[in-house]
This record gives sequence, structure tokens and C-alpha cells, in this order.
Amino acid sequence: MALLNLETKWKTALTSILEELNQRELRKLLSKLDKIPEGVKTEKHREELPDTIIKHYGTEESISVIDKEMKVLPRMDAKVQDLLRPLVDKVKQQWQEAKGRKRKRKEEEEEEEEEEEEEEDSVLTHVTPNHIQNQQKSSKADNEKSATATLQKSIQDVKSSELLEKEWFTGKVVEKSGLWPYQTKAKAKRLIKEENVVLVTSHSKVAQVKSVGVPEELEQEAAELIYPQSQAYTIQEAGALAHQTPVMVVGTVTQIDPFHKVNVNYKRTKVKRQCFQLKDKTGSIRIVMWDEGGVASWVDLSVGDVVQLSNMKTNKYYGDVSLNSTGHSRVIKLQSVGVRKERIKIIGIKKSSTKETQLEAEVQRELHTFVVATRLLAKLLGQKPASGFRERLLEAMPLEADAETQGNRITAITAGKT
Repeated sequence: MALLNLETKWKTALTSILEELNQRELRKLLSKLDKIPEGVKTEKHREELPDTIIKHYGTEESISVIDKEMKVLPRMDAKVQDLLRPLVDKVKQQWQEAKGRKRKRKEEEEEEEEEEEEEEDSVLTHVTPNHIQNQQKSSKADNEKSATATLQKSIQDVKSSELLEKEWFTGKVVEKSGLWPYQTKAKAKRLIKEENVVLVTSHSKVAQVKSVGVPEELEQEAAELIYPQSQAYTIQEAGALAHQTPVMVVGTVTQIDPFHKVNVNYKRTKVKRQCFQLKDKTGSIRIVMWDEGGVASWVDLSVGDVVQLSNMKTNKYYGDVSLNSTGHSRVIKLQSVGVRKERIKIIGIKKSSTKETQLEAEVQRELHTFVVATRLLAKLLGQKPASGFRERLLEAMPLEADAETQGNRITAITAGKT
């Protein structure tokens, strides 16, 4: 139905609809038609109202507006709806058809762009060998070596280049970020560089190659491109900062608590959390690390390790101050004590199962929580884990022992020698 034909049919239907309305309903309808000036709205000449409504709203919009207001009055009876409904359905059909045509045009444009990209890639694939053949001046081996030297780029070359078409480069993956949303540009090339980022598209080719030697300082510089380091503070300074301030601190691990699984509001499943104490010359603070997937970067920490924690955030909760990990947090071990051999005094049991036991033990006049395989403790007591082991251990406390510890885990334990 052409627009002119639709307007003619709508004018006839609208005239009949308005005639069905009583004075109160007509007055209420006119009060809702904001696009029509007040001086033009009149109930005296109903026969002129259809032209006025269509003039100010247009054909399709006036159909939608009248449909909406008939539901509000309400006038959902057959006398009105039999006149209105066919035109409402026709407008919806026209909108859907227009939307479909627009979608089809967009798909055709995208297909054309993809064909252009594929054609470009095909040209690149076939031009390169011909180019090499035309440039051949010596032996085939010399020519291949020259071509490789021309096409292979260093990362330094890439940083000064605007576009990679035929060239390629190798490197070592030193850090991986989470997924970053990116809106692909029209006619994207195989590899595009934006500032310090090389974008990999569906036409890019990525392959594993032999190892690449990279200086340690360059690895750190590369890692910071993804996760820039936050400002460094002492522990005392960090504790005085506002809530949720990004910080970097360096200190010595003085206590490590076991992992716990806790509920969080934004996930259905429980999340692993581990706390430890960090100390420097200005003070001590509790560190809360959240493991939301993958292998946590702090699992092999030991008491006495000197670590650098970057991209942490201050957390203040009812007077308690801590540093919490974020998705960008990094733990760098600056100095490691590895496996420690020390005398411990077991003074309590936090949790126990046939597999492992959490102990409270005193080490050099400081209280620490350790995790130990229950079979090691049972062997220490000369018992089996399932035969009154917990009661026997409680009776033996306080129990001194020589232990080998790594982090908060006891890997070996024997009776203390006096």
C-alpha cells in the first residue's frame, strides 16, 4: 500500500473513529495531542480534526498515537478497533519490511567489504612470490634469504610502522590481559597498529615459533603496557589513603592464612580467597587476594618472602584497613626464603579431615596458621588418621615439633628434639 493510499484510507477511518467518541472522550484525546497547538484544537468541527491530526503527526505516527490513546480512554470495542486495527497492522508490517531492507543492505555491504579484504589478501599472496622472482639476482637461496630479511620485522620496526600488510614479526608472550571489547573498523587490514597495540583480526595469521630471548627489563616493560604499575607507597602511607585507591607496596610476608571459599554478590559459585600479612619498616597490613579463575600468582609464597604487590586497592571496612587484589594485581617475589626449617609449637586445631588439618602454631613467639597432611600428623603421634586422631592430638598439646614449611603448608614434620 503506497503512502498516499494509506493516508486516504486512514483519513476515512479516523473520521469514523472520532465520530464514535463522546464529548468527554474527544476532549481527553485532544488534551493528549501535544503537537497540535491549543488554538487549533476544537471540538466544534469534528470533520476537520482528521486533517489537523495528520498534518501535525503525519500518517504513520498519527496511527500509532491514536492506537495508544484508544487503549488509554479506553475504547477497545469493535466499533473503534475494527476501523483502527487493519491500519495499525499495516504500519507495523511496513516498519518490519523497512527494517528488513536496511538489515539486508548492511549485510550486503559487509559481504562486499569481506570480498574486498579477501581479494586484497589474495593479491598479497600472489604478488610476493612474483616480486621475489623478479628481484632474483643471484642464487635461489640468496633470494629467499633476502626476501625473509625484508618481510620479517622487529618489534621496534613495528612500533614505527603504520600498517603491516606482507610483513611479519615474532616475539615472546610475557603477559596476557582479559578480553577487551573492540569494534572492528570497515575494511580492516590483516594487522593494524594503534599506538602501542597491534590488533589481530580474522585475517591475521598467528603461529607458535621457537623460543625468543628477551632481556628481563624488556619483559617487565612489556608487561606494564597491559597493566601499568600503580604509584608506590609505604604500608603506613597506603593505610592512610582513601578507600579504593590503587597502590603498589613492597614488604615481607609475616603470616599466611589458608585458602577459603567465600560467597560474593556478583558470582553464583564461591570464590577462593587467601589473606596474609605484609610488613615493612613503617608498619604491617592485611593483604586479601582473590582467585577468580586460573592459578593464583601468590600460591607459592612463604613466610619471610619479600614481595612487590602492584595494582592493589585500599579497602576500608568499619575501621579495618586492608589491601585487596584486583583483576590487574601482580605479585613479584623479590627475595625468596624457599623451604624453611623451624621449630613450631602446635597449640590448636582450626579444622581437621582425613585429608588435611589446619593448625594454629607458634613460631618465634608469633602465631601462624599452617596446613598439613593429616597422615603426617598421625605418623607423628604414632596413630592412624581415623582412630581418635583429633582427640589424641588435642591431648598432646602444646606439642613441639621440627617442621619444614613452604608458605603456610607443612611439608614434613618430626618430633621436636630437645
